[in-house]
Amino acid sequence: AFLPQPRASIQTALGQPEIYLNCDCCHIPSVPGAPARGSLADVVLPTQHDTCILFKLYVECGRMINMYDWFTAFGMILERGLDVNRGRDDDGQYDDDNGKDGSPKRKRAKKKSIKAAAVDVDKKQGLDQKEVQARFISGVAELQFMGFIKPTNRKTDHVMRLTWGNI
Repeated sequence: AFLPQPRASIQTALGQPEIYLNCDCCHIPSVPGAPARGSLADVVLPTQHDTCILFKLYVECGRMINMYDWFTAFGMILERGLDVNRGRDDDGQYDDDNGKDGSPKRKRAKKKSIKAAAVDVDKKQGLDQKEVQARFISGVAELQFMGFIKPTNRKTDHVMRLTWGNI
């Protein structure tokens, strides 16, 4: 008999995307000698899809999920991924700021407006807050569409969790 299990498939896809995607960005590296703090599915990587990151945080929450706390945790994971990649150039190579002779690289100063310089500083310091908000809202909307959460009438800054456990 054909017995589809869509909920189990969706939960597996969101909890362990490396099974379906078979890509290197979702592969969870095993560290020899590291204490086992749970299953490998519990590890949240910043390279995973936003909905997968939000789902893994969702699984850790209780019946009511505070949206601000969820957003903050999501932003921290994205920042962690940015910290890993910080210091690399476009080719993925680390930039040591040294020229061929070992002296620091010097570039010609270009005239920039103060606003353009401020935008460059923000990009170097971290992720754009509006981009993080947009990615968060998109992921939350996908989880709501799939039936994992619903808004509450009592607390406007919370959502209610609708699923429990893995089937």
